[in-house]
Amino acid sequence: RIPFMHLGNSVPVYLVFTDTLKRDKKVSASVLDLGCGTGRNISFVKECVKKSYEYFGIDYSSACVAYAQSQYHKHGVTFLQHDGKILPFPMNTFDFIVSSHVLEHIAKKDADTYVKEIYRILKKGGIAVIGTPNRAHCQDLFYKNPTEDRKYRFVLPHVHEYYFEEISTLFKKKKLFQKVDVLQTTNTVCR
Repeated sequence: RIPFMHLGNSVPVYLVFTDTLKRDKKVSASVLDLGCGTGRNISFVKECVKKSYEYFGIDYSSACVAYAQSQYHKHGVTFLQHDGKILPFPMNTFDFIVSSHVLEHIAKKDADTYVKEIYRILKKGGIAVIGTPNRAHCQDLFYKNPTEDRKYRFVLPHVHEYYFEEISTLFKKKKLFQKVDVLQTTNTVCR
């Protein structure tokens, strides 16, 4: 169901997130997977971390959320469906947020709202791990598409893939977060 290239790119995000949670010293914490899809990844994280944190997943797809609820709710993850730009959580709700391969599905004009919403629902001192493909290692390998013309997109559902510099600017320009580290993994298929 998930193309191999996409799986190969999203797994490192969840491995980094899992390691972050394992190293955390909190007794209790709340965790959100923003764009959880079928819920498999956040359930995997919960099983690996083995801490009694509260786990939540949210996705725009009612079909994915229904599947997640039927398959993974028994693992102690709460799944919600929401298709709006403003997330249905109060300020300072989550200690940890992961969002893997969501940003490229959001219109570039709405990217600031995505970042501000993560900041708004993340507790002070919280950690967010965000993953998105680097355009230089995805779209541009096959066809440069500077006008974002849909007929030339390598991955059709991607609205805008970001270059490394764009991601750095997007998360650092508002100076919302205390610290921003932008890391890049190497796609083993394209070495």
